Amino acid sequence: MSTHKGKGVTDDPFRDYLGLGFEEESRNLLLATIRDVKKLFSF
Repeated sequence: MSTHKGKGVTDDPFRDYLGLGFEEESRNLLLATIRDVKKLFSF
């Protein structure tokens, strides 16, 4: 998706992006929400 070069480069681009300004707890909650939403829309 994004090819930005910066800190926190991991295997998961979502983790990189969300990890920039979120605390661990908030980020994990947000990732869980994203997963749930993906499940809802993957028929």
